Amino acid sequence: MGQLYILIALAIGLLLPLQVGINAELAERLSNPIAASFFSFVVGTIGLMICWLVSRDPWPDLNTVA
Repeated sequence: MGQLYILIALAIGLLLPLQVGINAELAERLSNPIAASFFSFVVGTIGLMICWLVSRDPWPDLNTVA
């Protein structure tokens, strides 16, 4: 199982340059790097929320979060 996690981490690491290129292209097309960063952040947040909902993990207790 540990080898699977290593392969996943390696694959994600190899995709980082792709993300940099996407962000640069988005900033150029929007003519605003702040808007591009915000858009990228929102899309990433939505993606994480979908992963969280699919995993069916319970909502964390607020006392634990604080």
